[in-house]
Amino acid sequence: MNDLQTVTAKICSAREILSSAIDKFQDQQYDKAETLLFAVDEFLQYYLEEFDEKFKDAWKANIVKQQKTKDYIHHFPVEKMENGLTGQTEYFIKFPKDILEAANILPGDYVEMVDTDDDSFIMLQRSGM
Repeated sequence: MNDLQTVTAKICSAREILSSAIDKFQDQQYDKAETLLFAVDEFLQYYLEEFDEKFKDAWKANIVKQQKTKDYIHHFPVEKMENGLTGQTEYFIKFPKDILEAANILPGDYVEMVDTDDDSFIMLQRSGM
């Protein structure tokens, strides 16, 4: 994100040049105002192209990466099994080892998935059930 912040600061500098041009125009220094306006036009064209490029890079590095992580979460293998005692259908999700370790979930732990009605779930962990 630092690259994007740097380009944003450059665009703010162009804004300062524009403010100076307006001041010169109001002081009826039209030649200086015109020179500053041409300068700010050149700066902005370059800086906006650079901003667009850096914004796309930041988007790919952050938003797209998070989306891929989110998509990965939605693609855990799910097993559907019939409970022989209750006759109910139960679902089992196989989480990768690194996620189990991060969530401090141990083999044999019972995790209940509660639907939040907003396309997400809360995991409630109950050890040793």
